[in-house]
Amino acid sequence: MVDRGRGTDKLQFHYKSLPAWSKERKLIHVKKPAIEVIFRKFSESKNEENREMRLTALLDSGADRSFLPREIATALQLDIDTTDERILTIAGDTNVYSSKVHVEIPRFSQFPVSVGLVNIYVMPYEVGEKQVPHFIILGRKDFFEKFAVTINETAQHIILKDVHKERSKHTRF
Repeated sequence: MVDRGRGTDKLQFHYKSLPAWSKERKLIHVKKPAIEVIFRKFSESKNEENREMRLTALLDSGADRSFLPREIATALQLDIDTTDERILTIAGDTNVYSSKVHVEIPRFSQFPVSVGLVNIYVMPYEVGEKQVPHFIILGRKDFFEKFAVTINETAQHIILKDVHKERSKHTRF
């Protein structure tokens, strides 16, 4: 949240309902620490070569990197390095591809907040329409590094505070 005259240094969000499976194997919705974000290939405004997608992403402090499904990376025409990279997840080890995507956080009746270019992992297989919200993850690298993230489970809200603004207050020339 680089302050470009907008007069803000923190953003607040309520948890969002995301699909999940119940014990009875029924699709239900559960509130989780997720925010709406805008993904683009480049930082410039959307156009034919710079498509834009507005999606809900889960904030995951346990994820080293951010993840996008292959379907979304393909739709955005991201440059994907298809060299298999092996990572260890909570579900075991898996192969992923690498890419980068420009991320912004939309705000009601205001300019969006630019997060900037984020390094992401792309799943090497398609995950399917019903599973897509589970695989859009904003992790520590390039996202949590830019914000002081407070996830309040009891109140079910999220606060993002610009860490660069805080650093500049303490920097003397």
